[in-house]
Amino acid sequence: MASNRKSTTVRQLEALLEFVERHRDLALGRVRSKEARALVDRLWRECAELLNPLRPARIGKEWAKVWNDQKCRVRAKLVQTNSSHSATGGGPSNAPTLTPLEHVGLDWS
Repeated sequence: MASNRKSTTVRQLEALLEFVERHRDLALGRVRSKEARALVDRLWRECAELLNPLRPARIGKEWAKVWNDQKCRVRAKLVQTNSSHSATGGGPSNAPTLTPLEHVGLDWS
């Protein structure tokens, strides 16, 4: 049975990161007013137009979900890393390491 799951490429993640760096309020979820909703939708459609030629193609709302999922994965890694660093018992750390792509955006406020 074939899967309908779309795998985001590294190039798409890089381009997505570049896009949200230019639109930090969008990336951080700060545009929440009723009027801003139209802007958010337009920006995610613009993002889709930018990323879709790289394949796989998605609509704007799907790219928003990819971005939110990526943020959740990085946060989970950070929690696990911080927990591992504060654990007692010695021995080697079993904390996951962040990729260079995951490091970007950590200093955003």
